[in-house]
Amino acid sequence: MKVRKKILLSVNNPEIVNNLKKLLEPEFEISVSDNYSSDSADIIISDNSSFVLPDPDINSVTGLPGLNTIISSLKKMLFEDKSHTVIACNINHFKQYNAAQGHEQANALLKFLADLVKKSIIKSGSSENFIGHAYNDFFISIIDSDKAVTVSDYIITRFDEYISEQDNTSANSNSDSFMNREGDIKQLPKTSIRLAGVDINKYEPEQYLLVLNTIDALLQRAKLEEYSCIFFDRRNKP
Repeated sequence: MKVRKKILLSVNNPEIVNNLKKLLEPEFEISVSDNYSSDSADIIISDNSSFVLPDPDINSVTGLPGLNTIISSLKKMLFEDKSHTVIACNINHFKQYNAAQGHEQANALLKFLADLVKKSIIKSGSSENFIGHAYNDFFISIIDSDKAVTVSDYIITRFDEYISEQDNTSANSNSDSFMNREGDIKQLPKTSIRLAGVDINKYEPEQYLLVLNTIDALLQRAKLEEYSCIFFDRRNKP
């Protein structure tokens, strides 16, 4: 039977206590007490402890802010009287890529895409340069609307170049195939990137969920294309 370390929390802030429990249970046995000394405790965490909680809204692979920060940033932009566009992107056949290339290589691709989006925004000269990593292979950035096409084109061109370079230098003979859920070996489809662009000037501040729904609809449409592409929301009104 695995013995769990016992942690005594002598912390007065309920929010910190709850966050610690979420992070540490069930691997550790946690108790809460005002008594700062305990013979049975392996670790004691008090208000004076130099204990730094990891930010739950930071993606562990790319270090980018997560979905909560994305939503709060989107809400903020919707209130501003400026022309901003949301550019969302994810990777076609990422699950198959992960299965064929392995977890380490898949994470490397995510890091490359995160750096690529950052670089594309900087090169464009956009004054607004928010970028977040919502989950899996789904990234969202908010930029000046007049830079949206330039940024999108750069991301697509450089991403396709990166995948081609990988295909040409891969020494793994199994890297072009993967095993599906049924246990069958399948050919790895061409990895590409799909993007969606939404000008948020058309939306009211309370319509942030509608913005996200529009992005999802555009990405689903882009998924039907064989090659890397972007679809913009060209409607005058949502």
